[in-house]
Amino acid sequence: MWYLLSHRLFVLVKRDNERQLEAKSRAALSAKRKQAAASRWNKSAVKEDQRTKAVDKTTMTYTVQDKAKVVWAAIGRRGVIGPFFFEENVTGISYLRLPQNQFYPAVRGVRVSIRIC
Repeated sequence: MWYLLSHRLFVLVKRDNERQLEAKSRAALSAKRKQAAASRWNKSAVKEDQRTKAVDKTTMTYTVQDKAKVVWAAIGRRGVIGPFFFEENVTGISYLRLPQNQFYPAVRGVRVSIRIC
C-alpha cells in the first residue's frame, strides 16, 4: 500500500544556500587577495589613476528568507517513488499536474499493487 507524502524541506535548501554563500565568499576573498597583490606591484599606476578610478569594494548580499521547496513522494513497502520537487508556489493546478506528468510515468516501470480505501 502506498501513502502520499508532501513536506517542506527547509534544512536542505538552507544547506544549499549556505554552501553557495561560502563559495561566493571564498571567491570574493581570493579576488581581494589578487587585487591587493596587483596593487602592491603597480602602486605607481594606481596613484596615477586615483582621480579616474574608484577602488572596487566587494559587497556580499544575503537573502533574508530562504526559498522553500515543496517535496512530494510516494512511500510504500516496496520503496519510495520520487521525490518530486515544486519550485514555484503550489496551487491546485500544479498539484494536479504533478501526478499526471511525473508520478504516473515513474510508476509505469514499477510493479505495484494498489488498494483504494
